[in-house]
Amino acid sequence: MTAGGYLQLTDEPIGPGNYAAFLGRAGVPEVQYLANQEGDTTLITLSGRP
Repeated sequence: MTAGGYLQLTDEPIGPGNYAAFLGRAGVPEVQYLANQEGDTTLITLSGRP
């Protein structure tokens, strides 16, 4: 993501085992990153406009 020019704009631990962040270019949020710990694995979701 950083190679594409995206910077992390927010840093939000939203509960035990859950984390969210917004990434964007030029200070505009474009992509939401969510990570949810599920046992020994982590489910990562990226969402935003194509």
